[in-house]
Parts: sequence; C-alpha cells; structure tokens
Amino acid sequence: MSAVISKRVFLAGFAALAAGPAWAARSASGVVVDVSPLRANGSGPLADWVAQWLPPLLAQAFAGRLGANVVHARIKTVTIDPGSPHVRFPFMFNAGATDNIDGEVWLTDAHGRQIARSDLLAIANAPADGFGDLALTQQRVHTLCENFAYWAPSRLGL
Repeated sequence: MSAVISKRVFLAGFAALAAGPAWAARSASGVVVDVSPLRANGSGPLADWVAQWLPPLLAQAFAGRLGANVVHARIKTVTIDPGSPHVRFPFMFNAGATDNIDGEVWLTDAHGRQIARSDLLAIANAPADGFGDLALTQQRVHTLCENFAYWAPSRLGL
C-alpha cells in the first residue's frame, strides 16, 4: 500500500478541511437548516453561526407543533448593516442600523412531501456604533436567528 497521494487529491482534501464540514445542512430534532447559499457567497463565519444557532431556535419555536413533520430552512443572505452614526435627526442620537436575514422555510411530512412553504425576511434593529466588533456581530446574528425562528411558525400557518 502506497502512502503517496496525488497533488489533486491532497488539494481537494485540504480545501474540504478549510471549508469546514462537508454537509451544508445542520439538523436538530425535526429541523434541517441549509446554509450553503451563505457559504457560496463567501459568508463562512456567518454561515457557521447560523448553522449553530438557528436549528435549536427553530426546534423551540415549533415545539409541540410538528408531530412527524420536519421543518426546513434555507438561509440565502445575512446582512449586518454598518448604520449611519453621523446622521442626526431631531430627538435621535443616531439613525442606527437595520440587519436582516433572508431565506425560506418549509414543512415536509414523514414521506418528504412539502406541506407548506414561505419566503421569510426577518429584520432587527441594532445600534450603529460598534460595527466590526466580533462579539457584537455575533450577538446581532443571534438576534436575527431568534427573529427568523419567531416568525417561521406563523409564516407556515402554525
């Protein structure tokens, strides 16, 4: 058995390790979240955070409502707005920022047939100061995930 591998195989393996897990979808108790569109857009860290936080939040939002059904979500974009801290309006300190998470959510039965589907754009207001701070950005993405999970059941009629 030879320990020599081709350059192409080595580079493919290295690229797979650098990209993270080979799968794009993450699941948690009846929930499947696909973040591959985020990864395709070069939003790797955002995709990692959404893949970590959104499945349990959706599972919590749909608790007791699913039965044998499965909730699916595909997140297309996450936008963290830098805001306009220098714009002043009467009686306002700054204009703030509006973040958003855009995707779709659908419900399938035990046989994989789609029962309901909806596009979903969830937004969250955030302070304009601190843009670029990692901890604040994570907090803002988590808030977007919470808002997406909050609205998902009603968008599917549950």
